[in-house]
Amino acid sequence: MPKNKITLADVAKRAGVSKTAVSFVLNGRDKGLSDTTKKRVLDAAARLGYLKRASVVTRRDWIRVADLVSPQGPVMMTTFFAGVRQHLQQKAHLHRLQVFSMLFDPAARPGARNGLSLPELTGAGADVFVTHNAEWATLLERNGLPVILFQGGPVPNVLCLHCDDLDAGRQAALHALEMGHRSAGTICPPWTGRSVEGRVGGFVATFTRRGGKCPARYRWTIETDHDAIVRDIATRARNRKLPTLFYCYADNFMLAAMRGFQRAGLAVPRDVSLIGTDDLYWGRYLTPALTTVHLCEELFAEKLVDAIRHVVNGGQPYRLAVPVKLAKRETVRRLPM
Repeated sequence: MPKNKITLADVAKRAGVSKTAVSFVLNGRDKGLSDTTKKRVLDAAARLGYLKRASVVTRRDWIRVADLVSPQGPVMMTTFFAGVRQHLQQKAHLHRLQVFSMLFDPAARPGARNGLSLPELTGAGADVFVTHNAEWATLLERNGLPVILFQGGPVPNVLCLHCDDLDAGRQAALHALEMGHRSAGTICPPWTGRSVEGRVGGFVATFTRRGGKCPARYRWTIETDHDAIVRDIATRARNRKLPTLFYCYADNFMLAAMRGFQRAGLAVPRDVSLIGTDDLYWGRYLTPALTTVHLCEELFAEKLVDAIRHVVNGGQPYRLAVPVKLAKRETVRRLPM
């Protein structure tokens, strides 16, 4: 058999192991594999004449990408994750990627119906795994599996992609100041309010550094249940002298906040201005149309493709903040300067 016709599948068959195990050994990512398995793969590759450098993926190779999802369902409270996955699928064939979803449950036993166990994941035939779950990324990395974490926070020894949340907050703050606002508050869920590196932290730091005021009493922490948000905002907004603008962690919270302000007798943007994040598709067609930060899902998917090829080629982990951009629309009122 000619050398240029030998595939990973041929080596796997000869060695009696999975294609994934062959890929790990030949690309130097064999952490967690036994010495016996490594020797079988190398011996089989040598006998078949399969030569492949760790830094090279040939054009005829298709990369199998497993997108891990939870039995409880993926995080889809915004369109960001759905948008990234959609653009990734659209680009897959151009980059010879086979992208498929896998139901994963670290607590599952082999053969369970509620998701693949870790041992089953190891032998599932994927060349690389992608997830937005930081705990899963840590687990896979510790077991020697190549993984990419997207929009899930930093994890040591894992390639991590995330939106440039710090700049999202910065752009929102600069727009608020440009429109004449000098007092602001924030509306965010519990897990984000204290992060100085996230979008809310970026907003507060930029807004106050440039002369604006963002009092702690108006940095509101809200629940993730939208009906509860409406009630909470309506209660907080009544009979108070509010800031002229609020920055919302995400558009879905912003929509609930708009209804809450309305119940308190306040109109957006006449009485209070709002800036969100995510750029939900329908937000541009509302009245008023949402001023928000667009998270550039297509660009994110392009960077994810680059990351996939980098990992499969044996590259070292890195962190990348994907750029975002402000969408200026109608929920921010211009005030006299």
